[in-house]
Amino acid sequence: MKKYVKYLVFLLVIGVLISYGLNTKKVNIRKKIYNDVTGTTEYLDWSSKTEGDSKYSYSNLFYTKNTTFEVLKSPTQATYSEVDGYRLFDTLTIKNEGEEIWILIRNCGYGPSGEAVDVVLKLVDFKKWIPTTSSIKLQLYPLQTHNDQLNPNKTGYDYTSPKAGVGLPITFGTYISDGELEVNVTYYKGGTYNKDTNTGELLGITSSNAMYYDLDYGFLGDTSKIFDGKEGFRPVTGKSKIYYNKNQKTTTDGKLVTMTEANNGLAVNQYPAGENINGLFYQTAAYVTTDELENSTYKFKYSAGGLAGILYSFVSPYRYKQSSPIKTTSSKKLVSGNNIDYYIDVVIPNNYFSSVLKFDKIYPSIKNGKLTKLIVEDIVDAPLDVVDIKVFDEEKKDITSKFTTLKTAVGDKTKVSVSVKDASTFDDFEFYNRKYRVVITASLKGGATSSISNQANLQICSSGDCDNIKSNVNVTKTYYKVITNYYKENSTLTAGNSITEVEAGSNYTTTGLTNIPEGYELVEIPNNAHGENISHDEVVNYYYRLKKYTVTVKYYLEN
Repeated sequence: MKKYVKYLVFLLVIGVLISYGLNTKKVNIRKKIYNDVTGTTEYLDWSSKTEGDSKYSYSNLFYTKNTTFEVLKSPTQATYSEVDGYRLFDTLTIKNEGEEIWILIRNCGYGPSGEAVDVVLKLVDFKKWIPTTSSIKLQLYPLQTHNDQLNPNKTGYDYTSPKAGVGLPITFGTYISDGELEVNVTYYKGGTYNKDTNTGELLGITSSNAMYYDLDYGFLGDTSKIFDGKEGFRPVTGKSKIYYNKNQKTTTDGKLVTMTEANNGLAVNQYPAGENINGLFYQTAAYVTTDELENSTYKFKYSAGGLAGILYSFVSPYRYKQSSPIKTTSSKKLVSGNNIDYYIDVVIPNNYFSSVLKFDKIYPSIKNGKLTKLIVEDIVDAPLDVVDIKVFDEEKKDITSKFTTLKTAVGDKTKVSVSVKDASTFDDFEFYNRKYRVVITASLKGGATSSISNQANLQICSSGDCDNIKSNVNVTKTYYKVITNYYKENSTLTAGNSITEVEAGSNYTTTGLTNIPEGYELVEIPNNAHGENISHDEVVNYYYRLKKYTVTVKYYLEN
């Protein structure tokens, strides 16, 4: 009997250990899920497939020249307004479970092969928390800077000047009074969606990105619904990672927004009432990447108590990550007699989310998205002549007229200065989220004994605070021409020539003709047939003449 008791005790111990191990494994799995919801927002260059992950860049929704909106389903009659030539729907409302809102957006982006993208946005699966008063409203925000990012210290939103324009993200606002719902975004190849059958050719999107902001209202209802939080969202398809600004700062009223991570979702527990736009948006925004989508559809759930709203757009939060001017050239070498273009590329980062995603990550002294001054300067080395100065946008459009360009002497060098001419330029949202290229055309005037090394400087200012940032040092090898001519003596008739490019500061050597025409000979080797430390073009002339023969005449007596 004791023997069996021992076996029973042994089995019990094994069972406890296995149970503990399984439980521990569960904890680790949950911890791993939790750890996926980490970090401060990442900044990627979605304009470049080599820098950013292109699988997300194709899932953006933004205005094109041909973007249109159509309400396919709504419990209330859809009305429309027109902003900047775009027909936009007005506020739509759901009051009863089972009701849905469907919006068809045509030409709202470009797919992997450059094809137009159509999107169907659906609000579905409305769950009322209070049977008599729960409701949902959907609004379209044509102005991505509706929160007046150009004046970030202002309190409240600015709806007075709505704008819609090419390249602006398409932003939605969903407002819930005590309830929860699901938002679906399905991507179709342009022109293939049939609204009568709700079918179309899917774009094949398996990865998406979304920006949520204005998570900012206290909860007055049941915290047991989607997750434990007072307002929040959760992606419900694929595998998601959530990034938000954990480096929170105390607001002017001494409050902090608290974000709670749960089940790969995000909830907000507190609202800094009365905060200005800069402080509010800085703390209450989240960016989500989601992989492994099915049927090209991204889904998320949103819940709120009382009356709360969330703004969202399916767009990368940050377009460029270049933090300083980049200087390149049209050629790796500059040869005398030829022009070369020096390119100085300057990035003005995304203004739309500047207070959320830290404009000052790129320009540390700039505390908001509105600039007051931008100057690009370049000290051009003495051996160079500046031929022309131009400025282009990223569509290669010449916009030099918007800038003041100057050339001034600095010792024996030339300083090129390019500055924004009119400060009102910075008030236009189209100025931001762009790359600008300053093109300085130069030629080699001689005197260089080594490579040319130039460095540009960018000065960018906002309300008195300025950043002065140096570019990389661009090194261009310089070459002079050694032109070798072969002439007939005392004539301009040539027997041939050759041109050799020799790096500045190097030695050179030339040779005469290897196949001298019959009956000719070299007069003499030129004095400059060889040279050291070349610092200008050299012309070496070889002269050839008819050979001279001695004729001996003898006179004889006959026989």
